[in-house]
Amino acid sequence: MKERKQYIDMGAGIMVLWIIFGHANSVVYFTAPDYQVNYPYFLFFAMFWFFYKSGQFFAKRTMAEEWVKDSRKLIYEFAFWSAVGYALYLFFHRLAHNLVWRDATYGIFKEFLMEGHIQLNMPLWFLLTLFLVRQVANCILPDKEDKDSWLKCVVIALIWYGIAFACYHFNLRAQSLPLYVANSASGLACFALGYGLSKYETKWWMIAPCALGYLACCIWGFPGVGMRENVCASSLVYLITLPASLCGIVTFNGLCRLCSRYLSFVTAPFEFCGKYAMIIYVSHGLVYAAVLLLFDIYGLPSLRPYTLWLILGAYALTIPLCYFFERLWDYFIRIVTSRITKNFHKTDSFISQS
Repeated sequence: MKERKQYIDMGAGIMVLWIIFGHANSVVYFTAPDYQVNYPYFLFFAMFWFFYKSGQFFAKRTMAEEWVKDSRKLIYEFAFWSAVGYALYLFFHRLAHNLVWRDATYGIFKEFLMEGHIQLNMPLWFLLTLFLVRQVANCILPDKEDKDSWLKCVVIALIWYGIAFACYHFNLRAQSLPLYVANSASGLACFALGYGLSKYETKWWMIAPCALGYLACCIWGFPGVGMRENVCASSLVYLITLPASLCGIVTFNGLCRLCSRYLSFVTAPFEFCGKYAMIIYVSHGLVYAAVLLLFDIYGLPSLRPYTLWLILGAYALTIPLCYFFERLWDYFIRIVTSRITKNFHKTDSFISQS
């Protein structure tokens, strides 16, 4: 169990750092395109990996139990960091003297309904989408003890990935379809694969073809779907992204297992980041959005060549502060939850005695 935890932490740490670097580099594209850093695409399956990982350790529960569990882990985080992002949105636009209350109320609400996140913290779409995925998965996935459960999971994955592909192919986003319809469908496909196939990913007959498939991606080019907006270069690339991502995930997990076992002195920093992957992920969008707004408000053209490094440096400075706020929020939630539970038990006991 310790080894499994270490390799999962290592993988999560690598993935969340890769995502942060990619988001920071995308900011550079809009602010100082001449100073972009070449972005490696060999982890093109990063978001797919997080859904796969969630499915890998998923256990079916009653609908009520799953709702409560996911609400505490995902929706409370989504609500808290959305509130922080919204407060910063008001602050920065007020600072720039361009705060429009219609945009700050109706506009924000409409954006949430259509895109699944609140201004200034776009990465939070993942929490809401994962919450939706887990609710549906709890209802439709077979029990792991069922005969041929892996085959049922593969079929479910293909069906839901087909739904996501249909949204892309027919450009349903242009018809005002919320983004989380398509990205939940593709996320559920990866979730089902993680649920049904992860127990086989250490078998040679799965590792060998996946490693060859990933090697083919490295040689001929990396596919990829922008999961949040459900965008892709072509229909063909979209279709091959799921099997290619599975090849990359299995190969990546295998390499993480080997490295965590034999190169622990090298992997320790990534394992540390993996332990705090959630707090790093939910807070990092605030940093690069704030840096962009500060550039616009104060006009700092001389600093644009250093945008990427300013953002990454800001992460290092703000993550400890974000961790502190996260712990306060977690403490508050535990107190509120315990009091609600205690009052519920008191009421239940009073009713039973009556």
